[in-house]
Amino acid sequence: MPILKDLRDVKNIKLPKSGITVRVRDGILANDIEEIEKEKSDIKQILVLLTRIIEDWDATDESEQKIPINIENVNLLSIDDIKFIQENLSFVKDFLARASQQAMK
Repeated sequence: MPILKDLRDVKNIKLPKSGITVRVRDGILANDIEEIEKEKSDIKQILVLLTRIIEDWDATDESEQKIPINIENVNLLSIDDIKFIQENLSFVKDFLARASQQAMK
């Protein structure tokens, strides 16, 4: 019998601006889309997406305590770091390529 489990690849990406290493899942699941769609703002949707795909990171506070992966903390990432995550994920590239093809029709 087939086993149903999360088959997304996981990548370690070192962010260029902050120097933080993030462990991200390369893809989204149905429940991720449900959470993203709850937000009206495109920016908020991106932040929710990041909290859903970042599995782990080495980001710490001033006392060197690891900080949780949540919207408030992800919101502190620079645009350069966010773009770098997007550029290094296959599912984002695939999505953008399909969107471009649709726009050209």
